[in-house]
Amino acid sequence: MFLARLLVLFSLVCISCAHSSFEQKQLKHALDFAASNRLELEILLQHYTYDSLKLEAAKFLIRNMPHCYSYQQGGEMDSVKRVRTYYSPFGQIDQTYARRWGHYTYRNLPKIYDAHIITAEYLIDNIDRAFDNWQKRPWNRSLSFEDFCEYLLPYRIGDEPLEEWRELYEKKYGYLLDSIYKGGDVVEAANLVSRHLQEPVFIYCEDFELPHIGPRYLFSHRYGSCVDAADIVTYAFRAVGIPCMEDTDARGGHVWNVVRDTTGRDVPIWYIASEAVRGSRDTGGYKRGKVYRPMYGFQEEKAAHLGDDWKSVPLLFYHPYMKDVSYAYYPDTLRILTGIPDGEVCYLAHFHEAHWWSCACARSASGKMEIPNLESELVYLPMKYTKSNYYPSDFPFWFAGGEINTFLPDWEKTVKVRLYRKYPVYGWLRSFMGHVVGGTFEGSMTKDFEDGKTLYEIADTPVIARNRIFLNKPVKCRYIRYKADNDKYAELAEMTFYANGKAVSPIAVWGSPTEKGNMHVLAKHVADGDPLSYYLSLDFQPFKI
Repeated sequence: MFLARLLVLFSLVCISCAHSSFEQKQLKHALDFAASNRLELEILLQHYTYDSLKLEAAKFLIRNMPHCYSYQQGGEMDSVKRVRTYYSPFGQIDQTYARRWGHYTYRNLPKIYDAHIITAEYLIDNIDRAFDNWQKRPWNRSLSFEDFCEYLLPYRIGDEPLEEWRELYEKKYGYLLDSIYKGGDVVEAANLVSRHLQEPVFIYCEDFELPHIGPRYLFSHRYGSCVDAADIVTYAFRAVGIPCMEDTDARGGHVWNVVRDTTGRDVPIWYIASEAVRGSRDTGGYKRGKVYRPMYGFQEEKAAHLGDDWKSVPLLFYHPYMKDVSYAYYPDTLRILTGIPDGEVCYLAHFHEAHWWSCACARSASGKMEIPNLESELVYLPMKYTKSNYYPSDFPFWFAGGEINTFLPDWEKTVKVRLYRKYPVYGWLRSFMGHVVGGTFEGSMTKDFEDGKTLYEIADTPVIARNRIFLNKPVKCRYIRYKADNDKYAELAEMTFYANGKAVSPIAVWGSPTEKGNMHVLAKHVADGDPLSYYLSLDFQPFKI
């Protein structure tokens, strides 16, 4: 027993020494990479000579700094940032700006690496403020130093401009946790700050391509994509001592936040639409397959996972600063035959918006592969990756926990089908489509509908967007109207009427008032032939026609 304990202890010491040696090499590389700015980083290390924990925090930031950069600011990028603020509260913008800047890209701009320009003063302020909030918030008593380094300490999120932001956001939102809420529930604290972040209202817009836009811009201008919305939360939460990260999927199709709970678990939050709820695994309403998290620190296990094959796999799967956090969302493990030689990497993809998106990979062993923490109730396609392209390696299959059903084509027995939907009716979509339940179509020979008759009533939530209604017999009328249920808005994209098999165009279209200035929701849109335009009434009140 003593020998076994000694061997275990010796193994731990060896691992610890190896890890320490790797970190020392990282630190040396970072200092060398800083070149003429090395002195600033050395001043930082010297500043914390007598504070061992802050010194380790400083080393953590420096070690991982070589991968941190922003893009050169100014010029056209500033013009695009300014144009973004021209969006109306309804997400509209003059198409002149869209045509002028819609093809702008920042990706060819010079990269400005943090290690070359950052100052000791900036880092000292960041570290001291992060430590102050780590130590004064009661929920952080259970937050380890390792988690502190990822959830609270980092001075940047992605490729945004290098700016001071902690003091700015703390002055704005810190009072909420200093005066209004003094409890120890981090979820309650997060929801309180989240509610206050909703003023001003975030305007969703994706017409222009920009990097992470930066803390100071977002502080004043709430415009952008889900990335920008998540960044606002990260800046605000970290500035007031709420441990926070950002999660995404393999496509990068959506980004949301998570808060580290005192239980050690992460709680998702999407401040625009939903609060943090313990036990929730909400990822924004779509299927993800896998969930990934950008990290500030180097992920050694990720880098070692693929060995010498890392150059031949897509970036997502060897990126040393991207962590698979699907364990926080999905409990099921997939075990399946691969159909590829042992030792080769097999990829797994799921379908979204006309493409199969690779979301996971594993090595084939004994003709099988195993992928833990994979989302259930989703169709996956095994694939191989060659010369920067994916190719199917087997038939798609349905995965539902312990159940796997492969879709094998029977070429001898083919049938024709009419496809009405490609995607499931997600909860948020069912909610929107349910707005028409109880709505009625009425016909009349007079404008005041004194002789009006109900032609059809929508009794249940539609499952497809375009629905056909066949009347039992032809109806003769001069006016037709759609009337929403008493407690609902009138909300329709298109209405088309037919007589003798031919479409009948309305002479005029009008309806209840719409939101003033919102050109997207006018009544005329229900007869413009465009399913992406729509009509939305302002309120539930009746109006005189």
